[in-house]
Amino acid sequence: MHRLAERNAYMGELLAGRLPREAYGLYLRNLQALYHALERELSWLSRDLPTAHWILPSIFRAGNLAADLDHLVGSRWPALPVSATITAYNARIATVAKESPHRLAAHAYVRYLGDLSGGQVIRGVVRRAYDLGDGPGAAFYDFDGAGDPEALKDLLRSGLDAYGEAVGPERAAQIADEAVDAFDRHRALFDELRGAEADA
Repeated sequence: MHRLAERNAYMGELLAGRLPREAYGLYLRNLQALYHALERELSWLSRDLPTAHWILPSIFRAGNLAADLDHLVGSRWPALPVSATITAYNARIATVAKESPHRLAAHAYVRYLGDLSGGQVIRGVVRRAYDLGDGPGAAFYDFDGAGDPEALKDLLRSGLDAYGEAVGPERAAQIADEAVDAFDRHRALFDELRGAEADA
């Protein structure tokens, strides 16, 4: 995710601390919608799939994003528009959960490993750019209650690797294909948000 962000103009603005606060709030709103959909399905999957040790509820982000939005945008944040890209992405997650739930591992890989890696760099940028200091507003990037980000990253990666072996080569290949699709959807989101910023 960090490399993807570096190559995208919209996320480049965020990494440089130049993304307007309103645009950042819209970005978080879209991520909150995505995580809400993903984590709802992961919660169900963890009950039905004993081999899914890569599902770590301690690193779920939807609640943290809601807290950030409360601080940065206020109580009106649920009324912020969810992009067409995220609407389609969430529909994909619902379809995958119903028809081929092993593919959800790809979305966990793309999102959570990115949050535990590049997200830790973005946290400092966000705190400086939006004058957050050490206070609220950057809970999305905060894993202090769950553990050390590097240790969590290793735990998640090892769980996903073990899961790929458990489901067999055909399904493992499907997970890899799904991850490529997830990265493409993130690129589309960044492009859509950049277009919305330009029109504002």
